[in-house]
Amino acid sequence: PGFESNRLARTYRNGRENENVHTCFSVSAPVRGGGVFAFWRIATLMSASTRRAEFKCQHQWTTWNEGQAKRLIEHQYTEPDSRSVQNQLNYTVHNFDCIVMRIPHGWLKLPEITRERIVEAIDLASSHLGAETVIIPTLQFNNNVLSQSDWKALARINHMLRGIARDPPKMGKVK
Repeated sequence: PGFESNRLARTYRNGRENENVHTCFSVSAPVRGGGVFAFWRIATLMSASTRRAEFKCQHQWTTWNEGQAKRLIEHQYTEPDSRSVQNQLNYTVHNFDCIVMRIPHGWLKLPEITRERIVEAIDLASSHLGAETVIIPTLQFNNNVLSQSDWKALARINHMLRGIARDPPKMGKVK
């Protein structure tokens, strides 16, 4: 009781008879063990070039805006007070300790996945969500790898990601 009691979610449907449900962003708090979990779908990585004044949670919408980040970090939730069953403590998220940034290979073509673009996305995510740690999983072999040249490009990108992990960029410079 009391866990995952405050949720915010934005979804859309598409496909024949709207059978596919997609989540644009969500936040759940408090979660078991304490803290907050959030999900934010940005289909092209955060970038100054993909920032827009408005946001729509709908099919083919691949951009982002500060309002989405603001909704995540301003999310308010309550948690039972361990000292008194009748009291509830009120919290605001404020920032996230860590971000797991999945590179949207498939939405982005392999040549579009560059060090500069990833570093910019890390910096923007840190600036807007307050995280000091960013985890980026390497790209996996999947149905978006169509040829041997794609496989080689994927290997180069994964090598680049490991290099960023060894020598991480300064974060939080951009707003």
